[in-house]
Amino acid sequence: MSLRVLVVDDDPWSLHIARRVLEGHGFAVETAEDLAGALRLLDLAHPEGTGSPGGTCSPDGTCPPGGTCSPGVPLALPEGTGSPAFDAALLDIHFPGGGGEVLLREIRARRAAMPVVAVTASAMSGDRERFLRLGFTAYLSKPIDVQTFAATIERIVTSGGAA
Repeated sequence: MSLRVLVVDDDPWSLHIARRVLEGHGFAVETAEDLAGALRLLDLAHPEGTGSPGGTCSPDGTCPPGGTCSPGVPLALPEGTGSPAFDAALLDIHFPGGGGEVLLREIRARRAAMPVVAVTASAMSGDRERFLRLGFTAYLSKPIDVQTFAATIERIVTSGGAA
């Protein structure tokens, strides 16, 4: 099974390891280091050159027809447009532009059924339950286990359930 996943993490080493492990098991992997990059890959932001510069609201908070926004936040396409072809998203919790919780809300608003996995160093008591309550499909703590990571992601995607 060839799965296409988005991995979002601001740590280049974490992105490298995740990509290498997943691609070694036949996954197609796209990566982003911040919210804006992830939104571009998910086709959730206006393409460059439309709307206001950089795809964000104008300084007065107005946005072009068909977009919804708030100042400084990437414009979102109208619901149902832009159909990203990812089977799952693997999100760190802390990265520039808003972090995994913000990106999760963006994904859920448009693709509710796509599995979204929190892959994070946040491993305090209760973190797993908190992330699942927020709407993540599953939770994996860092550092990842390179021996089981790909199989775990495949199981999450194919079953639609927790790790």
